Amino acid sequence: GGIPIWDLSWMSFSLNTVTNTGVAWGLLPGYPGLLFCVRVLAILMLIGYAIAVQKKREQAVWPFWLIAVGAIGNAIDYICYGCVIDFFHWTFLGRSFPLFNCADAYIT
Repeated sequence: GGIPIWDLSWMSFSLNTVTNTGVAWGLLPGYPGLLFCVRVLAILMLIGYAIAVQKKREQAVWPFWLIAVGAIGNAIDYICYGCVIDFFHWTFLGRSFPLFNCADAYIT
């Protein structure tokens, strides 16, 4: 389903809409409140670490900022919609990759 963007013989890409109340790949869907608290704690820890280390090693801190921004994006989704909206769908050699969003790409 979804909106096909391209479809080659070995790879396809489409835009679909899937809601996710859990974490990666839909794990732990029955604990949205707990997961939100864990996300907020992780965001605060990442930002605190990035600020503390930034003056010493400016380039080494960029991955932590990207992870924090991705986590913030997913937290905003949860606040606005009660779930995270995933929409990128890739298929390689006939195998479907789990759907994800831009925030997930930053976290990864």
